Amino acid sequence: MKSHLYFVCPTDHLEPVIDVESEQRNFFYSSLGNTLVFNQDFASELGKLLLNRSIDSITFVLSNNNRIFLDAFYRQDYPEIKGMKSFYEDITHQKEQFRTMDIQVLDSELHILKRYLNLKVERLHNCLIDLGFDHLTIDASIFDASTRRFHKINLNANHNKADLAGHMRS
Repeated sequence: MKSHLYFVCPTDHLEPVIDVESEQRNFFYSSLGNTLVFNQDFASELGKLLLNRSIDSITFVLSNNNRIFLDAFYRQDYPEIKGMKSFYEDITHQKEQFRTMDIQVLDSELHILKRYLNLKVERLHNCLIDLGFDHLTIDASIFDASTRRFHKINLNANHNKADLAGHMRS
């Protein structure tokens, strides 16, 4: 049986929703707002997990109303939590870029969330390809809390080695 690893935020509570939607064996790695950093130690441990659990697909998932992302976007109440300061700085920088383009705030939320997840996919892809995991499919989805549906983010083709169109209902 194929296995799938999902990077999720514990504030979204998406694990049971993903399990219902997916026909594969699922594993979850939780971090606040998917703020994890892909360094050599992390990559090594992740590589072991991928091999031991026969994982061939990885998906980053955040809800469109993710508390951690929205906190970074608006209030930034938790700078003392490890990893949040750089996350806040990244989101603030992206907001400033959108302000110069005169994009509506609600539109910029979604664009920044998509860009953030796309960056996570790219960073993980680069990290794992160095370890010889070029066979993996790595993608990202946003869960729309109002419709309770997953929406895949369009990524660069080099990050996806297989089409998972039937994997999760969109």
